[in-house]
Formats: sequence, structure tokens, C-alpha cells
Amino acid sequence: MATQSITIREYLPPESDLDLSAGAPDDAASYRVMGLADPLSSAEVQIAVDTWRQIQRQKATIQIIDVDTDLIALSSTQLRQILEQLISQNTMKIIVNLSRTRRIDSSGLGILVSKANELRQSGGDLKVYGLSATLTRIFEQLGAAHLKNFLYQNERDALADFELNRETGV
Repeated sequence: MATQSITIREYLPPESDLDLSAGAPDDAASYRVMGLADPLSSAEVQIAVDTWRQIQRQKATIQIIDVDTDLIALSSTQLRQILEQLISQNTMKIIVNLSRTRRIDSSGLGILVSKANELRQSGGDLKVYGLSATLTRIFEQLGAAHLKNFLYQNERDALADFELNRETGV
């Protein structure tokens, strides 16, 4: 029997997917205006811009949780703890992969829906993909299949649906 687990992966969008044009000052004069005492050399400006770009990319990070177990009883509790930890670390974009999950009970489904609602209230989101026919029926019976922007066919579609908020980077 294979080991069953829940793991976390990180998706960091390529810089080309982010609109970085409007936010970072790109000249020494702008950095002086920002309150820096000494004028910056062009090399220092480039380091500052590169640092800003990296921070913006990190803000756009999406955590992907691969569930390789049934979401019942203890594994549902484990998933809840993982989601709570990510949310406490200000992770605002989460995708849950259920393609290797055969069964889910109401507690597992309740955790997914409640954490999605919690993230949405904070400006983030949680998306789920990879439902088998059995899981799809359960989600439909419990009313979760009709939640807007919640269920996706594959990881690519879930990733594509996240749109970067240009102001907050979330």
C-alpha cells in the first residue's frame, strides 16, 4: 500500500506574467524623493528595482496542496491544519489537488468551503481541482459544486483563473 499524505508545492509565476511596470521607481532621483539620504548609484538603483520585483513575485505565489489520501476523519484535520498555517502566513492563493482522493466526508468538504470563504473575505481565494466522478457527485449533493470559481478540471485552469490584483499583489 502506498504512503498517503498531504503535501504543499509552490507556484511562483514567471516575472513575465506580472505587471511590474508601474510600481518600482527606476531612477536615482525617485529613490532620493522616497527619503533616502544619499543619492543612489545606478547599480544601487538596479539592486533596489530587482529586490522590488522579487517581492512582487513572492506576493503572487500560489500554494498548491496535493492530497494523496481520502479526506475523512484525521486527514481532514491534517488538511485544516495545513490551510490554517498557510492562511496565518498570509498565503492568499491556494489550490487543492484532489485527483488522488477517492473519498471525502462532510468534514473534509466543510473545511474546503469554509477556508475558501475565509480567504475570499480577506481578498484571497481557494480553488479545487481533480475531482473524480464520485467526488463530483458528493460535491453536488452537498451543494458545493455550484460555488462560483471553486471547482476546476485541472491545475492549469485553476492557475489561469487567479488574476493578480495590481494594487496588493494578491
